[in-house]
Amino acid sequence: MGANSNSSSSSSCSSVSSTCQRTNGQGGDILDDDQLISLTVRELNKRLHGYPREEVVRMKQKRRTLKNRGYAQNCRTKRLAQRHELESRNRLLQGEMARLRQELDRACRERDFYRQQLHALRDPRSLSSVSSGGAASNPSSPEFYL
Repeated sequence: MGANSNSSSSSSCSSVSSTCQRTNGQGGDILDDDQLISLTVRELNKRLHGYPREEVVRMKQKRRTLKNRGYAQNCRTKRLAQRHELESRNRLLQGEMARLRQELDRACRERDFYRQQLHALRDPRSLSSVSSGGAASNPSSPEFYL
């Protein structure tokens, strides 16, 4: 049974070796970074079965670090996209605000004009000049003599 166990262990190891990397001079990782990130926890546990506990803990920690790095990059990318979107929206709103200010300014000038017209019509002095033709009450006017 010891020999059989040995051969099953070596066949298990050879199947692990076909998908995993032993010490290769690049840090000696069992799995490369892409595999660590893409494997499910269940599949990772299957592949790490039979390796020393320290190596398993190290690989799981590396996986967590790589995943966190990916999450942080996604967060930065989304934040940057949101910032660009907000800046664009801000420019649109600033333009709309400028347009509305101009419209308000025009409406205020128009209101003031009509208010002035109303006061001119209500003022008895200006009313008499309006009703009598305005210029006719002025002796230097040609209408004065008509």
